[in-house]
Amino acid sequence: MPLPVYPPDLAGEWSRLRRSVRSTYTSSQRRGPLPETAGTARSDAPREDPAESTGLDERTHDVRSLGAVGDGVNDDGAVLQAALDRAGEEGGGVVRVPGGVYSVRSPPLRIHGNTRVSLAPDAVVRRDGGSPLLTNGPAGDTGQGNILLEGGVWDGNGSEIPGRDVVMSFQHATGLTLRDTVVRDAPGTHAIALVGSRRVRLVGVRCEGGIGSEEGPSSAAAVHLGSHPSEGELTGEAPICSDVAVIDCVFTASETPGVAPWPTGVEAHGSASAKGHQDVRILGCRFEGCSREGVRVSAEDGVVVQGNTFPNCAGGVAVTSRAAAVTAGTRPLETVIVENVFTDLGELPAVRLAGRVDDERVGHAMVAGNIVHGGGGDGVRVHRARSLVCSNNLLDGLGGTGLHLDDVESSSATVNMITDVGEDGLLLVDVRNTAITANTLRGAGRDGLRIQGGEALRGTDNRLEGVSSVGARVGGGTTGLVLTGNRMDGTVRGLSIDETCRDVVRHGNDLRGSGGLDDASLDPVTDPADLV
Repeated sequence: MPLPVYPPDLAGEWSRLRRSVRSTYTSSQRRGPLPETAGTARSDAPREDPAESTGLDERTHDVRSLGAVGDGVNDDGAVLQAALDRAGEEGGGVVRVPGGVYSVRSPPLRIHGNTRVSLAPDAVVRRDGGSPLLTNGPAGDTGQGNILLEGGVWDGNGSEIPGRDVVMSFQHATGLTLRDTVVRDAPGTHAIALVGSRRVRLVGVRCEGGIGSEEGPSSAAAVHLGSHPSEGELTGEAPICSDVAVIDCVFTASETPGVAPWPTGVEAHGSASAKGHQDVRILGCRFEGCSREGVRVSAEDGVVVQGNTFPNCAGGVAVTSRAAAVTAGTRPLETVIVENVFTDLGELPAVRLAGRVDDERVGHAMVAGNIVHGGGGDGVRVHRARSLVCSNNLLDGLGGTGLHLDDVESSSATVNMITDVGEDGLLLVDVRNTAITANTLRGAGRDGLRIQGGEALRGTDNRLEGVSSVGARVGGGTTGLVLTGNRMDGTVRGLSIDETCRDVVRHGNDLRGSGGLDDASLDPVTDPADLV
């Protein structure tokens, strides 16, 4: 069955973003040191002239002509900064960095607005001192934007110069693009930190490993979206990130000894005094070997995670709502997690959505068309949500539960395929006003469908086979359950409903070949169409 149609046209948006960003550069400028791996696909289509497409002044400053040596021994930081300053003084321009290794012993380098920095494929800018390697704007003026960085390698050199620093930090920037570049060996928590920035594009960026921080490796993430709580303590208007697209990027380990893979590839955290980040898209990326979730976001209004791959990570995608200190009630997050592939995961779920407190829910979410193959945890786990659509997912070979819904309302789970899971196929705990329709389960270590509490549930046309215990088990005081047209096959029972349940309607269910029927509910409404 084809995937449902949903707004917006995400595939079209993905293609549009790639065309608009890549058209900024000529084909010769696009070539860089990236290997041709999944998540770094390239196009050989002609490019527009960069001076016309970017609007940047084409005055060029070559760092070699200004005296940079590029031998990895001499300190080239002052020359690189001089080139950046010249571009800034002229209102914009291009800084070119030819091949070589450029040591920066007194970072950070400060890039000004309306500047493009173009590194040759074999150029490396290396951090050889404390502080971040690169940031936007002079000290005290971090709002510089319309910045483009392309090509080469930005080396955080964390194994030699450890600390809590990031490699790149951009604050309050409007208009920022990084493309076809490598950011490696972060010394602390992040490769790229974005604070209160808008219109950001990371395209074809390869983030290779980080040392971690004093808080421990689990606190590190390659790309971090954040806000400064202190900037909004009085007004509740701390700057947020908005219109951020991470496209065709790779998050992986570094070849440098002692540098671990990233715990998380992309994370976005708001704060108690900030609005949620807005319009965050993570498209076509590859997350390799993350020791936590590849994507971990919270406090976002509009999150799209589409077409990514997650091999050998501990978990896949985690989205949580904001804390109650910000607001109460359902947040219309409009979260879309579609067409991703998760393989050989650890103990964390492939997809996890969670409201943080009783009156705070994830809302307006779609989880569709994802493939999960192999993992020690659950396939999809949702806690405290409303208006969830979970459909057309393939969940296979999991140690936990295929689909776990807890405290969910006004939602649907349809046309999911669940095979060979260690626990329950579908587990519903205190779920209300929700339809469970046309799902197929083949092989579960416990029950096929287990319902614990809730009301106004409808289970229709599900096929539950190869279940070790009960095909469908209902308890916990469930009320208003309708079961029709299901095929339920369990070794112990086909269908079991305990005495705490009431207002059960069931008919047209096929229990043949199972352990039979045990309905102890109060005054069920049935007809002879149930086949036992």
